Amino acid sequence: MSERKFENLYHLKKEIEEEFQKMNWKIYEHFYYFAMGLFHMYHGEIAKAREFLDNTKTGNIILNKCLNKLSKFRKQDLVLKYLMKGNIKLAVEIAKRYNIIASLNIYSLLLNKSYHKIKRYKELKYTAKLLKKNNKIKFYFLRYYPTVYVNKTKYKIHKFSKSWTLLAYLVLNEGKARIDMLYWIKNVKHAVYFINKKFKTQLLSVHNQEVRINGEFESDIEKFIRFSKQSKIKALMLWRAEPFRRICYYYNWAEDIRDMCKMKREELLNHYNFNALIQKNPPSL
Repeated sequence: MSERKFENLYHLKKEIEEEFQKMNWKIYEHFYYFAMGLFHMYHGEIAKAREFLDNTKTGNIILNKCLNKLSKFRKQDLVLKYLMKGNIKLAVEIAKRYNIIASLNIYSLLLNKSYHKIKRYKELKYTAKLLKKNNKIKFYFLRYYPTVYVNKTKYKIHKFSKSWTLLAYLVLNEGKARIDMLYWIKNVKHAVYFINKKFKTQLLSVHNQEVRINGEFESDIEKFIRFSKQSKIKALMLWRAEPFRRICYYYNWAEDIRDMCKMKREELLNHYNFNALIQKNPPSL
C-alpha cells in the first residue's frame, strides 16, 4: 500500500467499494470487509467498524483479543501478537525484518495504539500521520459560551456534558490523564467514543489506563496566563467571560482554574489602575 493511499482513506474506501461491487468476487470479500472496518475505525465509528471486521478472521481476533487463534508461523500474525501484547518495539523489528511495514501500520491503527507511543518509530509514520493529521484543537474558555475548533470546524458548547468536560480537562492537563483520576466520569471509554464519533476522527485514545489527545491543542487560558507575564493588554483582550461558570460547582479542578484566572485578571486590572493613578498624580521629588 502506498503512502498516498494509506493517508487518503476516503478515496481508498471508494475505490475498494467500486471494485468489489463491480467484480463481486468471493476472493476479495475478506479484503473488502477489512478495508471498510479500517475506514470506520479511523473515523471513530466503532460499532460500524465491528460490523465489517467481525466478518474477517483477523478483525475477529483483534476485536475479541483472541491471541490463541494467531498462527505461530505467519509473520503478520507475529506482528499482531506483539502489538496486542503491547510490545511495539518487537513488533516493529519483526515487520522490518520481513518487510511487512504496511501490516504493522494497519494493525496499529485497528488496535487504537496511542499516537504518543507510536510516533517514536519511523516505521509507523503512516499511522502516526493519520492519528495526528489535521487533529488540531483550539479551545476558547474565556467566552460566554465556550467554543472549540477541531480541525477548523467550530462547535459552541451551551452545556458541558461529561464528554465535553473530559476534552476540556485534557486540553488543560497537557493532553493526558490517568483513568483513575477521572473519577467524576462514570464511563470514560463511552466519553472517548462520543468525542471520536462527534469529530469523525481518532481525537482521543485510551492506552494503559490513560486517556490522551492525538494531535495538537491549545487554549485561550494557556495564552491568557502566558500573556499576563509578557503583554498585559493582550491578556485582558482575551477575556470575555469567566471560565467554567456553570460547572465550577461540580468539579474542584474547574473551580481552581476559574479562581486562578479571576485572580490573575484582578492583578492585571489593578496594575493598569495603579499606573493610571501614577500618571494622573506623579509623585513629587
